[in-house]
This record gives sequence, C-alpha cells and structure tokens, in this order.
Amino acid sequence: MEPDYRHLIEPDSLWVYFRVSDVFHPPFKEISDSMTPEMCFCGKILSFTDSGEKEREFAVIEVRGMTKTMIVPVSKLRNLPD
Repeated sequence: MEPDYRHLIEPDSLWVYFRVSDVFHPPFKEISDSMTPEMCFCGKILSFTDSGEKEREFAVIEVRGMTKTMIVPVSKLRNLPD
C-alpha cells in the first residue's frame, strides 16, 4: 500500500525521496540533460496542491541545490529511510 501524506498538518516537516521520472513539474528536460529518469531526489514537502476534485494530489517539494521547487504526485513519494 502506498503512503498517503494528504492528511498531514505540517507538511514542511516531512522529508521524502522520489524518482526524477515522477516529477510533474518542471519537465525532465529542464532539470538536466545529463540526468537519467531513474535518478532519485531527496526533498522537503512545502505544501500540497489539488488536481480537479482530488485534494492534495500533488506535493510541492524543495530540493537542496535546485533553484525551482518540484511538483510530484503524492502517490509517487516514499519516506526517506532513517
């Protein structure tokens, strides 16, 4: 079963990782021409955004070293291992 983070009260305290191919925005081409889609990022959830009638469908994530936040489907996020 995939984790559901939509119920979180303070999403800025949660660190997660995800694959580059799961990023909704910016497009992969903008992230880097030298990366592969299998590369994973580690980031901090800043907020959530809805998709139509589905609440908190996407997470807005800050990734250290990147100048833009990334938007990733919540269903694609994984907890950062301890």
